[in-house]
Amino acid sequence: MTSCATGWQNAGVEAFDPTGEPFDPQLHEALSTQPAEGTGPGVVLETVEKGYRLNGQVLRPARVVVSQ
Repeated sequence: MTSCATGWQNAGVEAFDPTGEPFDPQLHEALSTQPAEGTGPGVVLETVEKGYRLNGQVLRPARVVVSQ
């Protein structure tokens, strides 16, 4: 881990990967949608970029692909 990443982690910043979770526009930025068998609509299929939060507040939403 780089010293910058370690510094962010020590400051309390945490990364999150919402793959498999229901889409939440407060936490996620949908980049695209695609059909998916076996899942209902509005489920995060893929995380393109992890999101980051500090003390429960979103610093950057996760950029995701969502099921139709």
